[in-house]
Amino acid sequence: MALQSTVVEVPVAVSPVGAAVTPDHLLQHQDAVFNIGADILAAETLLSKGEATREIADAALFGVVNGMNYVDYDFIRGFFKSGQIDKAVSEAAAQKSWERAIKRIGSAFEFTPPKSEAKDAVRKSEAKVKAEAEMAKLDEFQIAEQQTALIEKGDSKSLTKAAALQRELDKRNKGSLDAEKATRKAMADQAISRIKELAKAGTADADDLLNQVVLLLG
Repeated sequence: MALQSTVVEVPVAVSPVGAAVTPDHLLQHQDAVFNIGADILAAETLLSKGEATREIADAALFGVVNGMNYVDYDFIRGFFKSGQIDKAVSEAAAQKSWERAIKRIGSAFEFTPPKSEAKDAVRKSEAKVKAEAEMAKLDEFQIAEQQTALIEKGDSKSLTKAAALQRELDKRNKGSLDAEKATRKAMADQAISRIKELAKAGTADADDLLNQVVLLLG
Protein backbone atom coordinates (compact mmCIF):
# COMPACT_ATOMS: atom_id res chain seq x y z
CA MET A 1 0.00 0.00 0.00
CA ALA A 2 1.45 3.25 -1.05
CA LEU A 3 1.95 5.88 1.59
CA GLN A 4 0.52 9.38 0.95
CA SER A 5 2.65 12.30 1.94
CA THR A 6 0.97 15.20 3.77
CA VAL A 7 2.09 18.75 3.27
CA VAL A 8 1.50 21.10 6.21
CA GLU A 9 1.42 24.83 5.39
CA VAL A 10 3.13 27.06 7.96
CA PRO A 11 1.85 30.71 8.12
CA VAL A 12 4.51 33.27 7.38
CA ALA A 13 4.57 37.04 7.80
CA VAL A 14 4.01 38.86 4.55
CA SER A 15 5.01 42.44 3.76
CA PRO A 16 2.17 44.97 3.38
CA VAL A 17 2.48 44.88 -0.40
CA GLY A 18 2.29 41.11 -0.36
CA ALA A 19 5.26 40.82 -2.68
CA ALA A 20 7.78 39.29 -0.35
CA VAL A 21 8.12 37.54 2.96
CA THR A 22 8.94 39.92 5.81
CA PRO A 23 12.32 39.19 7.35
CA ASP A 24 12.09 38.06 10.95
CA HIS A 25 14.29 40.88 12.27
CA LEU A 26 11.77 43.48 10.95
CA LEU A 27 8.68 41.95 12.46
CA GLN A 28 9.20 43.94 15.68
CA HIS A 29 8.67 47.18 13.71
CA GLN A 30 5.71 46.10 11.62
CA ASP A 31 2.82 47.22 13.85
CA ALA A 32 4.50 50.45 14.95
CA VAL A 33 5.32 51.61 11.42
CA PHE A 34 1.88 50.54 10.21
CA ASN A 35 0.36 52.90 12.79
CA ILE A 36 2.85 55.65 11.96
CA GLY A 37 1.82 55.51 8.31
CA ALA A 38 -1.84 55.72 9.25
CA ASP A 39 -1.16 58.64 11.63
CA ILE A 40 0.78 60.61 9.01
CA LEU A 41 -1.97 60.06 6.46
CA ALA A 42 -4.52 61.35 8.95
CA ALA A 43 -2.34 64.36 9.82
CA GLU A 44 -1.73 65.23 6.17
CA THR A 45 -5.44 64.96 5.50
CA LEU A 46 -6.12 67.32 8.41
CA LEU A 47 -3.41 69.71 7.21
CA SER A 48 -4.87 69.73 3.73
CA LYS A 49 -8.33 70.40 5.08
CA GLY A 50 -6.91 72.99 7.49
CA GLU A 51 -5.09 74.86 4.74
CA ALA A 52 -8.19 74.89 2.56
CA THR A 53 -10.27 76.16 5.49
CA ARG A 54 -7.67 78.83 6.27
CA GLU A 55 -7.59 80.02 2.66
CA ILE A 56 -11.37 80.41 2.70
CA ALA A 57 -11.16 82.28 6.02
CA ASP A 58 -8.38 84.54 4.67
CA ALA A 59 -10.51 85.44 1.66
CA ALA A 60 -13.46 86.19 3.94
CA LEU A 61 -11.28 88.40 6.15
CA PHE A 62 -10.02 90.28 3.11
CA GLY A 63 -13.60 90.86 2.02
CA VAL A 64 -14.30 92.49 5.38
CA VAL A 65 -11.23 94.71 5.83
CA ASN A 66 -10.63 95.74 2.22
CA GLY A 67 -11.15 99.50 1.85
CA MET A 68 -11.72 100.13 5.56
CA ASN A 69 -10.43 103.19 7.40
CA TYR A 70 -8.09 102.59 10.32
CA VAL A 71 -10.68 103.05 13.07
CA ASP A 72 -13.02 100.39 11.64
CA TYR A 73 -10.04 98.16 10.81
CA ASP A 74 -8.91 98.31 14.44
CA PHE A 75 -12.35 97.20 15.62
CA ILE A 76 -12.19 94.21 13.23
CA ARG A 77 -8.81 93.27 14.65
CA GLY A 78 -10.36 93.29 18.11
CA PHE A 79 -13.18 91.00 16.95
CA PHE A 80 -10.66 88.62 15.37
CA LYS A 81 -8.52 88.41 18.50
CA SER A 82 -11.55 87.96 20.75
CA GLY A 83 -12.57 84.93 18.70
CA GLN A 84 -9.23 83.29 19.54
CA ILE A 85 -8.94 84.50 23.13
CA ASP A 86 -12.36 82.92 23.69
CA LYS A 87 -10.69 79.60 22.84
CA ALA A 88 -8.13 80.07 25.66
CA VAL A 89 -5.49 81.61 23.39
CA SER A 90 -3.35 84.38 24.91
CA GLU A 91 -3.72 87.98 23.72
CA ALA A 92 -0.16 87.95 22.40
CA ALA A 93 -0.75 84.72 20.47
CA ALA A 94 -3.99 86.10 19.03
CA GLN A 95 -2.16 89.25 17.91
CA LYS A 96 0.50 87.14 16.19
CA SER A 97 -2.23 85.12 14.46
CA TRP A 98 -3.82 88.37 13.23
CA GLU A 99 -0.48 89.59 11.91
CA ARG A 100 0.07 86.32 10.04
CA ALA A 101 -3.42 86.50 8.55
CA ILE A 102 -2.90 90.09 7.38
CA LYS A 103 0.46 89.13 5.90
CA ARG A 104 -1.12 86.25 3.99
CA ILE A 105 -3.95 88.34 2.53
CA GLY A 106 -1.39 91.01 1.74
CA SER A 107 0.46 88.48 -0.43
CA ALA A 108 -2.63 86.82 -1.85
CA PHE A 109 -4.70 89.93 -2.56
CA GLU A 110 -2.09 92.76 -2.55
CA PHE A 111 -3.81 94.18 0.53
CA THR A 112 -2.21 97.10 2.39
CA PRO A 113 -3.50 97.72 5.92
CA PRO A 114 -4.73 101.29 6.60
CA LYS A 115 -2.47 103.52 8.67
CA SER A 116 -3.44 105.01 11.99
CA GLU A 117 -4.57 108.60 11.53
CA ALA A 118 -3.26 109.37 15.00
CA LYS A 119 0.18 107.97 14.22
CA ASP A 120 0.24 109.76 10.89
CA ALA A 121 -0.70 113.03 12.60
CA VAL A 122 2.08 112.55 15.15
CA ARG A 123 4.56 111.84 12.35
CA LYS A 124 3.55 114.99 10.47
CA SER A 125 3.68 117.05 13.65
CA GLU A 126 7.16 115.78 14.47
CA ALA A 127 8.31 116.50 10.91
CA LYS A 128 6.91 120.04 11.14
CA VAL A 129 8.66 120.69 14.45
CA LYS A 130 11.93 119.39 13.00
CA ALA A 131 11.57 121.58 9.89
CA GLU A 132 10.82 124.65 12.00
CA ALA A 133 13.86 123.95 14.17
CA GLU A 134 16.08 123.72 11.08
CA MET A 135 14.58 126.94 9.71
CA ALA A 136 15.19 128.76 12.98
CA LYS A 137 18.93 128.15 12.57
CA LEU A 138 18.97 130.27 9.38
CA ASP A 139 19.01 134.06 9.22
CA GLU A 140 17.11 136.07 6.61
CA PHE A 141 20.12 136.30 4.31
CA GLN A 142 20.64 132.52 4.30
CA ILE A 143 16.95 131.94 3.65
CA ALA A 144 17.00 134.39 0.74
CA GLU A 145 20.07 132.64 -0.71
CA GLN A 146 18.38 129.23 -0.55
CA GLN A 147 15.24 130.70 -2.08
CA THR A 148 17.17 132.16 -5.01
CA ALA A 149 18.91 128.82 -5.65
CA LEU A 150 15.59 126.98 -5.60
CA ILE A 151 13.97 129.44 -7.99
CA GLU A 152 16.90 129.02 -10.38
CA LYS A 153 16.29 125.26 -10.45
CA GLY A 154 12.78 125.96 -11.64
CA ASP A 155 11.21 122.51 -11.08
CA SER A 156 7.89 122.26 -9.26
CA LYS A 157 9.39 120.71 -6.11
CA SER A 158 12.00 123.48 -5.84
CA LEU A 159 9.44 126.22 -6.46
CA THR A 160 7.23 124.77 -3.73
CA LYS A 161 10.15 124.92 -1.31
CA ALA A 162 10.93 128.47 -2.45
CA ALA A 163 7.35 129.50 -1.71
CA ALA A 164 7.68 127.99 1.78
CA LEU A 165 10.84 130.03 2.33
CA GLN A 166 9.00 133.17 1.22
CA ARG A 167 6.30 132.48 3.79
CA GLU A 168 9.00 132.19 6.43
CA LEU A 169 10.47 135.55 5.39
CA ASP A 170 7.03 137.16 5.45
CA LYS A 171 6.40 135.74 8.90
CA ARG A 172 9.69 137.12 10.22
CA ASN A 173 9.16 140.52 8.62
CA LYS A 174 5.61 140.74 9.89
CA GLY A 175 6.83 141.51 13.39
CA SER A 176 8.96 144.45 12.29
CA LEU A 177 6.25 145.70 9.92
CA ASP A 178 3.69 145.58 12.70
CA ALA A 179 6.06 147.51 14.99
CA GLU A 180 6.61 150.18 12.34
CA LYS A 181 2.87 150.45 11.76
CA ALA A 182 2.25 150.85 15.49
CA THR A 183 4.91 153.54 15.73
CA ARG A 184 3.40 155.49 12.84
CA LYS A 185 -0.05 155.27 14.39
CA ALA A 186 1.23 156.51 17.72
CA MET A 187 2.95 159.47 16.01
CA ALA A 188 -0.21 160.29 14.02
CA ASP A 189 -2.36 160.13 17.15
CA GLN A 190 0.08 162.42 18.94
CA ALA A 191 0.09 164.92 16.05
CA ILE A 192 -3.73 164.95 15.84
CA SER A 193 -3.99 165.47 19.59
CA ARG A 194 -1.51 168.38 19.41
CA ILE A 195 -3.38 169.99 16.47
CA LYS A 196 -6.62 169.79 18.42
CA GLU A 197 -4.95 171.47 21.38
CA LEU A 198 -3.62 174.28 19.15
CA ALA A 199 -7.04 174.78 17.57
CA LYS A 200 -8.64 175.11 20.98
CA ALA A 201 -6.00 177.52 22.25
CA GLY A 202 -6.98 180.36 19.90
CA THR A 203 -3.74 182.27 20.53
CA ALA A 204 -1.51 183.91 17.96
CA ASP A 205 1.28 181.43 18.70
CA ALA A 206 -1.09 178.51 18.31
CA ASP A 207 -2.42 179.89 15.05
CA ASP A 208 1.13 180.36 13.79
CA LEU A 209 1.95 176.72 14.58
CA LEU A 210 -1.20 175.53 12.84
CA ASN A 211 -0.26 177.50 9.74
CA GLN A 212 3.18 175.85 9.74
CA VAL A 213 1.55 172.41 9.98
CA VAL A 214 -0.75 173.20 7.06
CA LEU A 215 2.22 174.39 4.99
CA LEU A 216 4.18 171.22 5.83
CA LEU A 217 1.29 169.00 4.86
CA GLY A 218 0.97 170.82 1.58
